[in-house]
Amino acid sequence: MKFKISLAVLLVMGVLFSTVTFARSHFDSFLVVNRTGRDIKAIYISPTAADDWERYYAPFGEIIEDGDSADIDFDGDRRTFYWDIRCVFTNGRSDIFYGVEIYDGARITLRRDGDFSVR
Repeated sequence: MKFKISLAVLLVMGVLFSTVTFARSHFDSFLVVNRTGRDIKAIYISPTAADDWERYYAPFGEIIEDGDSADIDFDGDRRTFYWDIRCVFTNGRSDIFYGVEIYDGARITLRRDGDFSVR
């Protein structure tokens, strides 16, 4: 009897944990707020553990001016929570924001020299 109850509890906990993990890790879009002091012309996003920039996002060919924001449509790997974001500015320079937690509906404010906040 104890074995059946323990097995049932483990099964229920497994389902609840996987549901919470799935809900948190699946996302379709997030908001980037540019507070870098420069205009962004391109954004590259890659899992923190990756060696290359896998994904390129340009805001519909527009520039994200300093002080403006843009929605980024993104279908990230459901098992990856932390991403690196590389912003290329109109002056040709770039900054990298390491270990950004991206999730559906996140508001990511990018600041100078790789500083950021996530809400």
